[in-house]
Order: sequence, then C-alpha cells, then structure tokens
Amino acid sequence: MGREDGYVVRFAALILIVLSGSAVASTDPFVGTWVLNPQRSKYPPGACPTHMVIEMETVATGIRYRSDATYANGRTAHAEYTAEYNGRQVLVVGAHGLLLPVSLKRLDSRTVVATYMRGLEVLAISQRMVSNDGRRMIITTSAKGRGNKATVVGVYERANLGKNSSALFAQPAVSATQHAVAPQIVELPSGALRLKGYLWKPVGPGPFPAVLFNHGSGATDAQHTAGRTMAKAAADLATVFLKHGYIFFYLCRRGQRLSADQGLFTQDLFKQAEAEGLERRKQAHYELVTGSQLDDALAGLAFLKTVTGVDPRRIAIVGHSLGGMLSLLSGVHDSTILAEVSFAAGAKSWHASPELRERVLSAVDKTSTPIMLVYAANDFDTAPGTVIAAELDRLHKPHLLKIYPAVGKNSEDGHNLLYLAMPEWEPDVFQFLDANLKR
Repeated sequence: MGREDGYVVRFAALILIVLSGSAVASTDPFVGTWVLNPQRSKYPPGACPTHMVIEMETVATGIRYRSDATYANGRTAHAEYTAEYNGRQVLVVGAHGLLLPVSLKRLDSRTVVATYMRGLEVLAISQRMVSNDGRRMIITTSAKGRGNKATVVGVYERANLGKNSSALFAQPAVSATQHAVAPQIVELPSGALRLKGYLWKPVGPGPFPAVLFNHGSGATDAQHTAGRTMAKAAADLATVFLKHGYIFFYLCRRGQRLSADQGLFTQDLFKQAEAEGLERRKQAHYELVTGSQLDDALAGLAFLKTVTGVDPRRIAIVGHSLGGMLSLLSGVHDSTILAEVSFAAGAKSWHASPELRERVLSAVDKTSTPIMLVYAANDFDTAPGTVIAAELDRLHKPHLLKIYPAVGKNSEDGHNLLYLAMPEWEPDVFQFLDANLKR
C-alpha cells in the first residue's frame, strides 16, 4: 500500500467513527435513519463510502448510535455506542474492536458537536446540523490529528419520510433502485436474542406483497456471503425485488452481519465441530439448520407480518444455499406462506446428511405451499432439486424446478447464480411469485 492509499484508508476510518450525534428528547430531530448521499457529499478521493446508513434512537437518558458503511473496494465498516449529552467520553465499538472514544455536546436543538480524542490530543471534531424541515442532516468533520488536516462534508437524507414533509433542498425523483440503497435497519426478537436486518419498501402507500430472504451460511467471516459483503448482497437483491413491487426483508441471522453480536458465526461453529471429526460436523450442520437457524428464520417471518405496509396475506420466502434449506423447512411451520423459492438448496450438504434429506422431504410432504427450486447446472450438486421435485410431482403438489446453464467458471460460481445470473432467473422467479402473490 502506498503512502497516499494508506492516508485514504486511515482518513476514511477516522471519518466513519466521527459520524455521530443526537439528543434525548422524543422529538429530537437527529433520531431516525439517515442515508448518505455520495453525490452531494465532499470527501477526499477514494474516501467516500458508496453506501452508508446511520441509525440513532433514544435509550433511557441517552442515545444509541449505529452506522454501517461500504466502500468501493468492498471494505465495510461499523460503529456503535450509547452516550449521554453531557460532554463525557464513551467507548465506540467497531466490527473488530474499540474505536476512538466520543463525547457529545449540543449547541442548539438542531446542532450537535462530537469530539474524538486519543489521550489529550483532539483527533477530530464533527458538527452535524439537521435542516429545519428535518429531512437532511449535514455532517462537517475536521480531522485535527497529525497528518490529517482535511475537512469532509457528508450529506444525509432521512429515510422513509411522510408525504407532508416540505423540502428545504431540491431532491431528485426517487426510483426503486435508489430505494435499494436506503434500507431501514430493523430489530426483532428471536427467543432471548435481538436480531437485525435490512428492510426495503417500494414507493407508494401499499399494502405490498413481501419477501423474507434467508441468506446462506456465510463466507470466511461474519460480514461476507457469496464473495461479497452482506450489505452489498442485500442491496443488489433488493433492487430486483423492489422493481417488481415487493417489500424485501434481508434478515441477518445470529452471528452474521448486523446480528454478529447475537451468537457465534455459523462457519466458526462448523469449524469447531469439524475439529471433533467429520461426523460431528455433519451433525452440527443438521442441528443448526433444524434448530437455531430455523428459529431465526421463523422469527423473521413473524416480524415481517407486523411491518407497516406489508400485506400479511401475501408473503413469500426466498433463500440461498443453507437459507434455501431454511425456506423449504419453513412452510410446514406456517401455512400462510404463499410461495417458497429456494436457490441452490442442499447443493453442499444433501448427500452428506441422510437425516437432513429425510427432514426436508418430510417438510415438503406436509406443506401445500407452491415451491420453486433453482440451480445452475454446474452447482456442486443439483440432485436435491431433482429429488424434491420428483417427490412433489408424486404428491401432485405445485412446484417448479429450474436448472439453468452453467454459470461462471466453477462450481462455486454455479452455487452463487443468485448473484451472478440475475438476468437469467429474474423473469422466471417473478412469474412464479406474481402468480402466487398477486392473484
């Protein structure tokens, strides 16, 4: 990494942790969800996130702050803390440890100043102001530390405004694609845990049909899936579903992305089990798919039915890989689901676990929900699709099996056709969903 690149990375990291502020009153203009507008913001070259969401809420006598950012190179950043408006420093927690401590002070009802220090040295001062109509927040941050003298201006738009809010600044028309980069970050219970997820809604009053998406078991860390950050994966899929008029809910199950602090990462659990032998790993996979991971998926489904704008009578479940298995197992627990779409379900686990095969086949035997099974010809294994489809055909239950031509260069690419071959599956999947949810 060159000196200039290193400066950009350090400066971008510093800017992320200083983007904060709020107050304690229920009418506080800072409370809510804010989405960065990169086109209106001013950052040094390479330092501006391509996508960033700040969420602030009142907690007791203070505020809770949370931010998630994604950069052009795929890097992600996270920061959160709880603070009082009294000038006292509090710890800021990032995805991989502690960040600079912050202290908050209010200048007036619409202006907050945050100061970030290391020891006795002030490294950054951030002033944020909310417009009179409450629709826009401008954060001006000046880096004061050695080697960092730049000032950046971040412009944020409030998410999900009411129709009667007046506009202080002229804004471009909002398209479905633009909404795909401005999700609500929502929280829901799953037993004693508090899970989070990304929620997108189409433009309009609704009610809308809705989709719960079940992601896979992850990649090398809790922030990635299918070779991309989970934030990017969620936004890419949301763009497509919004275009077709669906509310899209990407739930982060325990141990992953927004819910990383709510349990161990699935892949880490697999590694721990594998240390005890291959058979133990197979058993751990079965226990997770039919236990805690399924519990989280069903909790997400229950939550989605309560969301404003969702038509609870028109809900579908879509899943990928391990999430595809969860989708197939969910129908037997909730007869109100109108459709299930499963991408690459069981392609890595079907032959290794007779117990899981029996559980899935038993589940589809007991559900009347129409099921669509989607694979690429070069996935690790397409037998799960053909076996499940044959069982559904035997029982004369509505279903559709689609095995598309090979995707990419290898089986891993084929397994990730959900993200790599959207133009291929989009017409078929939405013809299936529309037939079952928009009748």
